[in-house]
Amino acid sequence: MDTDVRLNLYRRLSGLIEASELEETISEISDRFGPPPREVENLFALLSVRLILKRLKIIKLDVGDRVLTLTFSDNGAVDPARMVEKIHQMPNRFQLISGNKLNIRVGRLSLPEDFHKIEKAVSMLEVDAALEP
Repeated sequence: MDTDVRLNLYRRLSGLIEASELEETISEISDRFGPPPREVENLFALLSVRLILKRLKIIKLDVGDRVLTLTFSDNGAVDPARMVEKIHQMPNRFQLISGNKLNIRVGRLSLPEDFHKIEKAVSMLEVDAALEP
């Protein structure tokens, strides 16, 4: 692939805001260049997680061996009452560390193969954010 084409695609991918835009871009890339190699699929998975983090106003994601630590901005998109409810419903999965930090236990992670585990765990909070009035 031509370097200019590749750089243009990277720029487009870095500027995505919505999951639908990512899906359209993935489809376009697949149509244009064929099935992407594993490294490109990993990039798509990382971008999908990144989009969720942006929507939830999570400013930092630390990935440990078995735990994700999320740091929310002061004006996060997840309703604090719903987060407390989720923590009480699933205390073995969620642990509030401080006012703006949350641990999510996800089991053993091996990156980049387990981006889908990260996406699934973080998207559990996205569902709650979508329910906000």
